[in-house]
Amino acid sequence: MMQCMDRALLMYDEVIARGPEEDRTAYYRTRLQKMRLFSQIGRDDLNLERQQEALSRHPDDPWEHLLMLAALCNAGQYQPAYENFQTAVGRFPDLPELYVYGADACTELGRMDEALNLLDQGLALDPELDDAKYAKARCYEALGDYSRACEVWTGLSAELEAAGYRFEAEEPRRQAEACRAKL
Repeated sequence: MMQCMDRALLMYDEVIARGPEEDRTAYYRTRLQKMRLFSQIGRDDLNLERQQEALSRHPDDPWEHLLMLAALCNAGQYQPAYENFQTAVGRFPDLPELYVYGADACTELGRMDEALNLLDQGLALDPELDDAKYAKARCYEALGDYSRACEVWTGLSAELEAAGYRFEAEEPRRQAEACRAKL
């Protein structure tokens, strides 16, 4: 298992070492994946420390704020994440991914209506934002609104299938079927 993790970290570090200039999306999404891996092995403390340092070095970079939100959410610090989201979205209202992490914090704080509103705002900025669609379907499920959850899962599955992502379309399809069974 350690070899797999070490290999993943090497691959993450290889992409990260290239910096955001080559491919901004790949750079930040890879940092997010590395952060998730560290969270899964119980190193949220390291994520928070590293991200606080990165944010202090680059306070005007909206993605550094997003990564701070991710670190806080991964660590289960949802109220501080929500407060950071409020600050970040005030400065960077056009970054759709911010709304997904704000919604995650709201969901964990039991603010489901606000979470759905934030996800709608993120999707208004980027209708292709799959993370928001996944989160929206889960929100509806948590509310017991299996009809709307099924609708979102079905739409997401169809979009992924149409884009050629057959494997990725399977999970939303299974989720839609599970919701349909609860109607």
